[in-house]
Amino acid sequence: MYTNIIIFVIAISYGPLCQSQDFLEKEAQVAGSEYMQGIVRYCTALHDTNTEDIVKTYNYEVSDNKAKCAVMCILQSVQIMDQNGQFREDELQSFLEKVPEPEKREEIVTTLNDCVDTGGNNPCEKAFVFTKCLNKLRDMLPQSMVPAL
Repeated sequence: MYTNIIIFVIAISYGPLCQSQDFLEKEAQVAGSEYMQGIVRYCTALHDTNTEDIVKTYNYEVSDNKAKCAVMCILQSVQIMDQNGQFREDELQSFLEKVPEPEKREEIVTTLNDCVDTGGNNPCEKAFVFTKCLNKLRDMLPQSMVPAL
């Protein structure tokens, strides 16, 4: 259950970047979800944490830097964030180009820019705050851009 929550938050930014016509089919979405689950398992193990700790951190129950660094690892694995902790503008632009409804694009751009500009200089904190902020986009995005989990 916790893995699905984390995957959703990360998949908002990851899913649209890898979507093609074929990827929108259910089988491909499942494969994408399995791919993300593998990344989440790898990053949580690498940073000696687990998805429950990440969820507790999102809910402000604890402030766990290991969990935040696992989120950074996930964003780096899907190439949203580079190894220096900077967001990759080309990947974010690719995300925006996939928004099919121009009337929503401006609001999404504003939210995305707000999310990128939060979190300070610590890459782990920056990644964590970005994904928490990005969750606001869930209701703005067309269903086809939110992978099935």
